[in-house]
Amino acid sequence: MITGILLALILSAPLGSAQEKAKVAYAEGISAFKAKEYKAALDKLEYAYMLDPSPNLLFNLGRVCEEMGDFDKAIHYFQLYLDRHPDAEDADEVRGQIKGIQTVQKFRDEQKAAAEKAAAEKAAAEKAAAEKAAAEKAAAEKAAASQPASRPASAPTSQPTQGEAGRPMRLGGWASIGLAGALALGAVALDLHTSGLIDDYKVAAAASDRARYYDLRDEIDAKNTWTLTLYGAALIAGGVGGALLYLDHQAQQAPVGVSLAPTGFVLYGAF
Repeated sequence: MITGILLALILSAPLGSAQEKAKVAYAEGISAFKAKEYKAALDKLEYAYMLDPSPNLLFNLGRVCEEMGDFDKAIHYFQLYLDRHPDAEDADEVRGQIKGIQTVQKFRDEQKAAAEKAAAEKAAAEKAAAEKAAAEKAAAEKAAASQPASRPASAPTSQPTQGEAGRPMRLGGWASIGLAGALALGAVALDLHTSGLIDDYKVAAAASDRARYYDLRDEIDAKNTWTLTLYGAALIAGGVGGALLYLDHQAQQAPVGVSLAPTGFVLYGAF
């Protein structure tokens, strides 16, 4: 009811009065945008558009929604701008901006999925490590209980020790995990650098410096792609490292064999 009364008052007011109010609301919205008060900027610009539905306001509304992180609404306003103003000189640039927002949105979704996957893999690795420790303890206790009193103090020298048998895979596993950590740190550093570019990107947008705005957007897209690549490589390296450490654990199970000792034949190994 109240909304209907307000609309009736606006429609019944002189055209010049509505346009003047729209100009005031527009100026207040731009000031709020520059102050990074995006919710206030959105309210003011939407009010200005209600008073004077200019296509240019649609572009500004799209920019505010983009800064707020509401990508779906930003794309909606940019598309309305193209629909209302299809012959605009910057139509191709706006289409590119829509594509850029979609790229960032996809990148954030992939980052979230990668983080969830990494957390699940970490939990699985911790569980596997705990199970491995318990199994090794149980095997050691069993071996100690079944060892005969007359068994020689040292195993035959011709048999490799457990550490020697698994050393290559163990080294490879830890090296892969170290590489995964280095790749992840590189991705984080690149992500931080990209955050700095985003600040410059926002400044260029607020200053209506379109040339620098689109240059920065392309650079941010490229760095986001590299960041995602590094995160993926880190996950792969971590997975390889985990697999090698698991194989090393399997290799730690000593073989069963028979050797000749001064007191006769000796049976050794894990049972």
